[in-house]
Amino acid sequence: MNDQWLKQSNDVKGKNELKIWLNGSLLSHEEATLPVNSAAVFYASNVFEGLRAYWNEDDGELYCFRLAEHFARFRESMKMMRFEIPYSDDDLYEAVRAVLSGNEVQEDVHMHLVGYVAGIGLEATEPSGLYIIPRRRPRSDDPKGLSCNISSWTRTSDNAIPIRLKSGSNYQNGRLAALQSRADGYDQPIFLNQEGHVAEGTGATFFMVRKGRLVTPPLTADILESITRSTLIDSICPEVFGMGVEEREIARTELYVADEAFFCGSGYEITPITSIDHFPSGRRRGRPDHEAAVARLLGCRARRRRAVPGVAHAGVRRRQGLDAHPSRLCVSNARLDVRVGGINQRAQRFNVEVGPRPNLYVAHALAGSLQQAPGIR
Repeated sequence: MNDQWLKQSNDVKGKNELKIWLNGSLLSHEEATLPVNSAAVFYASNVFEGLRAYWNEDDGELYCFRLAEHFARFRESMKMMRFEIPYSDDDLYEAVRAVLSGNEVQEDVHMHLVGYVAGIGLEATEPSGLYIIPRRRPRSDDPKGLSCNISSWTRTSDNAIPIRLKSGSNYQNGRLAALQSRADGYDQPIFLNQEGHVAEGTGATFFMVRKGRLVTPPLTADILESITRSTLIDSICPEVFGMGVEEREIARTELYVADEAFFCGSGYEITPITSIDHFPSGRRRGRPDHEAAVARLLGCRARRRRAVPGVAHAGVRRRQGLDAHPSRLCVSNARLDVRVGGINQRAQRFNVEVGPRPNLYVAHALAGSLQQAPGIR
């Protein structure tokens, strides 16, 4: 991410530090510690998930994005790392609630849910534990987008350190690439895999628009099984915009001639890429009919009152009549507002708020759909 988003990710000056949930207790950052000789600290023997909670001012509620799917992937990662934690999924829901309610959160936050091995040694699998680190993180709304490059570092392969495994150790591959990109004057890198095909970013999956088609690398391209990616493929793209997503191998040079490109993920949400190796992304600048193009996109594809699955009510303030079981949290059917740049035509008909963003049509439309999904207003 660029420096602006890194600043947004940190606690806002003047606000209290958000406490960390560590094995059932809310602690200050100074109190939440792990043994320095533990496998978690010394060998990065951990797995984690990034969880988003969005504050809805109208409802006075927090809504979490697809917790069940995050918990399922969390357990898959632990299975590959051959350790377990002494917490059920119900416990995980309650832990998330405890973090949000205990910190009295009334704003957008991003949380890291981390399972770790506290034992000593490379092969240690127990004892284990769990912590959740919340941090204030507003929704991505950077009109600048990202300047990216094709990294000289290769994405690690499924037979080495599988990217499907969401472990802190995997992210050293991304760290090397990101530091190199910054040194070379770019915002973020794009990885190729060992076959020379496009993989993903350091912490986000990659999409492009090519000859009118929305394209993303397949799961076999050494990428994370992204939950935001599956939300776009299975729900938002086909149901809201009527756009199918083509999953296929992508050649490096296709990125240079793509109509658009963007990253997606729980942290990145939908973040436009404005250039790749100094080749500009986005449709022809100054195109006179760009407003009509966006009008057709919205006029033909937008749907009202469509629910995106998996938007879970965080339960900080429980509504009357909600199911008390933590795995059956409220899924809102509130209005879907799409925020996208370019036009004022038909905006009221489709609940569209518009702004001056003329080039990255699809990226901004999808960003609006993801951020403005039911319960995430």
